[in-house]
Amino acid sequence: MKKSWIVLLFTFYYMSSMQADAQVKDESKSKPVYSLNPKQAIAKLPVPPVTKHKVMILGSPHFDLGNNASDWKPKTELDMLSSVKQKEIEQVVQLVQKFKPTKICIEWMPDQDSAFLKRYRDYLGGKFTLKTGEYYQLGFRLAKMMGHEKLYCIDNRPKQPESLLEIDDWDKYIVEATERSDKGKYDALNEKFNNYLDSVKYFMPLKDYLLFLNSDEVKKETKRLWFTGLVHVGNKSTYAGADLTSNWYQRNIRIFSNVKKLCSQPEERILIIYGYGHAFVLEEAFKASKEFEVVPLRNILK
Repeated sequence: MKKSWIVLLFTFYYMSSMQADAQVKDESKSKPVYSLNPKQAIAKLPVPPVTKHKVMILGSPHFDLGNNASDWKPKTELDMLSSVKQKEIEQVVQLVQKFKPTKICIEWMPDQDSAFLKRYRDYLGGKFTLKTGEYYQLGFRLAKMMGHEKLYCIDNRPKQPESLLEIDDWDKYIVEATERSDKGKYDALNEKFNNYLDSVKYFMPLKDYLLFLNSDEVKKETKRLWFTGLVHVGNKSTYAGADLTSNWYQRNIRIFSNVKKLCSQPEERILIIYGYGHAFVLEEAFKASKEFEVVPLRNILK
């Protein structure tokens, strides 16, 4: 009897062991075999071929306040036609030409191309005196130095968002749709920041001022302002502040698209002369594209 119990126990343990082994084998068959880790997967990402277009964004103050359509305008302006400023402009142009741009883009709508072409040809022929705008003082001078036939107008002005067109009284809307402190905070920061940027120009030559305006720090703070206060103006049905911010991005992405369409050669070197407030958005767009390498202005304004 004792032997029978031992045999039964042995048989039970043996069968249990066999079942466990079979279960392990079944599980090993159904368990997926992974052959990649994240690093290996990243290395195999399908990406477009790298092109060799280079772009430089020269974020500039608007030399001519009469053509400054920004929401914030300086209280005073420098005389960019004075002998001192003319020498400083010439210094900047001499340095920027080292970038060797194949095309120079300026902040005007494409429908102004023919008008600027005529002015530029007249300038080359000694029939047009350069006016104050940075597109003339920097753009025309540099284009002539580089032997270019024309400059390119690449701006875009999207329609106002529908949410803004529905607002009859903006001030009343702000009070009803958001806390006063949000808009007030933005207005105070915006005024303080832009007043400081403007005041600095009186204490340094143009070359250094451009380096300051195009610094990573200024671009970072400019972007922060877009996402402080104004962007939150609105309610659950009308997002006026958010729509204004997206409208700004829309304009700059369209500018980016206009530049891409100008790339007719395998290795373009595009110089963009624009208001410095555009610099951070345009730089983000070009850096996100595999087709462009962004060359920092500081690389040549030394």
